[in-house]
Amino acid sequence: MTLLTADILEPYVDKSGQAFIFEGYGDNAGVINRISAAELYHPDAYNKEEIELCEDLMANRWPLPNLSTLYKEDILSLQEISTRIVRYLRRYIWLRDDRQYELIANWVISTYFREEFYYAPILIFDGLSNCGKTSAIYALEQIVYRGERFDSASAAAIAREIEDYHPTMLLDEILDALNSDRGLDLFTMLRSVFSKDGSWIRADPKGRKNYRYKTFSHVALSIRGDALPDDIYNRAIRINMTAAPLHVSLKSILTWREDDSGKPESPDTIRDALYKLRIWHIMYGELDPNGTGPIENWQMCRTRTEEHMTRKTNTGQWMYAYINDMPADSPEIRDRNRNIASTLYSVAVATNSEKDTIELIIENSAAQRETVLDTPEALTFISMLELIDENWERIRPLHHNMSRASFLIVADEISTTDIAQRYNDILLEQGNAGREPVSTKTITAKLNAMGFKYSREGGHGGNKSWLMPEDKFFIPLFVRFLKYYAPSRYEDYAVLVNKNDVNFNLTNIM
Repeated sequence: MTLLTADILEPYVDKSGQAFIFEGYGDNAGVINRISAAELYHPDAYNKEEIELCEDLMANRWPLPNLSTLYKEDILSLQEISTRIVRYLRRYIWLRDDRQYELIANWVISTYFREEFYYAPILIFDGLSNCGKTSAIYALEQIVYRGERFDSASAAAIAREIEDYHPTMLLDEILDALNSDRGLDLFTMLRSVFSKDGSWIRADPKGRKNYRYKTFSHVALSIRGDALPDDIYNRAIRINMTAAPLHVSLKSILTWREDDSGKPESPDTIRDALYKLRIWHIMYGELDPNGTGPIENWQMCRTRTEEHMTRKTNTGQWMYAYINDMPADSPEIRDRNRNIASTLYSVAVATNSEKDTIELIIENSAAQRETVLDTPEALTFISMLELIDENWERIRPLHHNMSRASFLIVADEISTTDIAQRYNDILLEQGNAGREPVSTKTITAKLNAMGFKYSREGGHGGNKSWLMPEDKFFIPLFVRFLKYYAPSRYEDYAVLVNKNDVNFNLTNIM
């Protein structure tokens, strides 16, 4: 056995503040070594690579736990830890929805058991200045697994940090970086952290070599009411923050060491409890060694989550809704919501907070849909849809009922210039009179990104580009985006869906 093959290699401090490395091997239960700085540099004890690894880990990159003792009777259940996290968060940050404290607690717990899950939902704190976003990020830094806080960093720097140290990344008001020249890299990197097989590729600016980083990690970030790309939001849980009411008195997270250190619900006590449970679980395969919680292992939680999300009762109600006494018409949990639930609901099974967690996931999805409708892609599609509607009303007396053929006729008469004009009209109606009009070039770029074909050629003439509805992917794409951006209109265009048409496999993407 060498340090390079250890199942556990965690830096920690003892009560005196001296740094150690905790070395453990899960395949050989009970094999534990505690390495001090003196032992690390003892002649012939460790090779250069092992020493450099330990030096990196002992560099205080994140708040270190106290792992001086590790006894079975000291291990807290996840229910007890969750309760302490909720009480801790309530002392330092204010949330309008009490359920969100438990949701965040479940997210914090999941950071310590990341390898047990396939997805790591992003946590977004959104709000104006002085509403507690930075306090929330700082509070998380003290209790998440290997919490590292950044105010500014490049995508490459964050990707290297994730691959080398597997931290939980905490990004405080990074939108300036996202809006910079390097913003696209940061967006694509953030998108890659969500799933276990996520990776981010960066080209070597000085050569032909590409660097591929394994970027699976938990990320929490704060923004000031600004919009993020849709594919970040749909991988995230969004917490909208406002300033606390005048009658609510919060402690300052910046002085927790002076005020609360060592108390049962202080961040250092919570952090120690989570690290101890993580280590015990890796070494002995036990998640609840003292039998005080509702579950024994993560497999039980994941199995229960799958059953709740995929099975229905005899009356057709989804099992999660039946178990949690929710409305009979509660929706199917699918796509990204299912990914998020596979982690957070599984933790909720262990902390006995399933109902609050799944309700918030559903509500988050509904809020996300409203956010999506304000994106340039959504407005581009809605502009196209309005023009198609108007053209159809014009020829309806001749055709009576819409068919695929009549749809092609009305779509064929729409230019990208028409869509740009309607796009700007919608912005004007929304109260954006003072902004510069969006150019046709911008709209054609959005159409191209969405997959819609257009051309200057054909029988229309003029110096315009026209939609090409005859393209075999046009109708499938139209149906796809209709379901996503205007689901209430889907039935109006149901005639376009031909389930025997192989091109319509695109409709399953959403």
